[in-house]
Amino acid sequence: MATLDFMMSARLQRVLGAVMTAPERELTLSDLIRIGGSGKGATQAVVAHMLKAGIVTDRRLANLRLFKANVEHPLFPELRALSVKAFGVGDRLREVVETLGDKAEMAFVFGSFAAGADVAESDVDVMLVGTADLFEVMEVLVPAEKDLGRKVHVNVYDPVEWREARRDKVVARILAGPKIVLKGDCGDGGPGRTVEEPREDTVPKGGDAGSARDRPVPRERHRPSKGSRVRDDDHRPVHAGV
Repeated sequence: MATLDFMMSARLQRVLGAVMTAPERELTLSDLIRIGGSGKGATQAVVAHMLKAGIVTDRRLANLRLFKANVEHPLFPELRALSVKAFGVGDRLREVVETLGDKAEMAFVFGSFAAGADVAESDVDVMLVGTADLFEVMEVLVPAEKDLGRKVHVNVYDPVEWREARRDKVVARILAGPKIVLKGDCGDGGPGRTVEEPREDTVPKGGDAGSARDRPVPRERHRPSKGSRVRDDDHRPVHAGV
């Protein structure tokens, strides 16, 4: 059961999540039907209700009808925050992690999306610990990127690497900061703060919570090699321990 199943249908959650996660993106009705799941008429009804409520806008481009989030709606900030944290990014990536089964022991979103500080150019940063091979992760991740309308950068650690990586200052700061937990226990004494504002000491100077210095490994989506380096707040190179 998803977080908000008690108040809205799974179909509405999927459509609203797709629209709100990337509010600058225009989607065709076919896109929304694919995202909404089986039942073309049911998804069309959902979209019609969203249009009537002013949550989305539409326009014509040749033979296409394009839909996008109405950023001028008075409830847009609240709807977007709810969508991203409850079922937009979180639920779609949980589906990805679930397909990996026991090969994914723990996973969470960190950075600007988790902190609610993302902008149109922001990608989604994911930390994943387990025995899954990178190629397995990417195979199930690519369709999710299309649905979310965002690039997803995943940092993959095996359990041994992760025990070492947690000693690093940057990784410790990430664990102490806002997270959207996808699976498992983050090992920070709790399931992660998914609704709190980021603490001041978790945001590097001169950047938001998703800046490059908050990433423990390079942005390229590959398993970090031994001796990979990150930088602390004083710009001194330190070993990531991975």
